[in-house]
Amino acid sequence: DRTGPPTRIAGGASAGVCLGPTVRDCPVINQYAYLAGVMQKQCALVESGRDFQRAKTRPDPASFDFSKTDAWMSLATGHGFKVAECHLVWHQSNPKWLHTYVTPQNARDVLTNHVSTLVGRYAGKMYSWVVVNEAIKIGDGQTGGLRDTVWMRNIGAEYIDDAFRAAAKADPHAILLYNDGGFEYDEGGELAHRKAVLDLLRGMVSRG
Repeated sequence: DRTGPPTRIAGGASAGVCLGPTVRDCPVINQYAYLAGVMQKQCALVESGRDFQRAKTRPDPASFDFSKTDAWMSLATGHGFKVAECHLVWHQSNPKWLHTYVTPQNARDVLTNHVSTLVGRYAGKMYSWVVVNEAIKIGDGQTGGLRDTVWMRNIGAEYIDDAFRAAAKADPHAILLYNDGGFEYDEGGELAHRKAVLDLLRGMVSRG
């Protein structure tokens, strides 16, 4: 309803839940002040959804492009939002050069340098990061049900620990998350997927 004032969603903050949307178009938010007003009334947190992904930030193996991430961070913090970001390590949204450039000899450096640089740039400003996304794919033939990715092939399962440790070192105060889905129901392959995710997380916790 664009005719009336924005209304506040009740219960989120009082319950300790941080509510917020993905915001994929900064120019639209800047163009229509109403949208920013709705967000400020109803949300405590925002994320860009795309601008921080490797395909957008890594034009080549030696370079970073922070133009969109800096602009987005300026928008979000300027409106007083907590900022969450996603997919530091994901099998999708990668630049074309990644799969031909990464080898067993350089894979760990490529992975941790990316995580450390991106997280470090926004240290103290980022509420949370999805460090690793969707690492499980039952049927790929990998140990623990892990997905067959460039990192699994060149580093092994420890790439997940490597990514989390690099992120924690770059920003000790940000919340670090693992994200996955497709295991909500007690049927079919979702049970096996859920078990693999829980086993992965328990192992990570046990290793600190």
